[in-house]
Amino acid sequence: MQRHVIDNILTLLSVVILVDGKTRQEEVEKFCDEILDVVQENDEDLFFTKSMVIDWFRQHKASIEQSLKFDDSKSFIARTINNVEAFADKQRLYYAMLRIAHADNEFHEAENSVIVSAAQSWNIVKR
Repeated sequence: MQRHVIDNILTLLSVVILVDGKTRQEEVEKFCDEILDVVQENDEDLFFTKSMVIDWFRQHKASIEQSLKFDDSKSFIARTINNVEAFADKQRLYYAMLRIAHADNEFHEAENSVIVSAAQSWNIVKR
């Protein structure tokens, strides 16, 4: 899996954590689990650890938050969703987004909006 594809997936799943304006530890933990699973399922030769995922999140958190607050957030979210077009298993990402959003036992409207937008963009039928 190419690095830019991983970065795009990391960004999209980070949006699910950050879009409601709160960073919950449960969501960050689930984010790490989901990223490691996606990478392992799609590229067994790629070395990626939980600490690498957390470092990436810490390094990019502020810029993603800024894009969600100050840019046209709907356009940023749409671009972020479109940026994972090269990833074949978008249904896997859809379910990862759901699991992250539900990890804190609170499903916020902003999280739902991102997930619904992704499902519509990728023609995923919700079950």
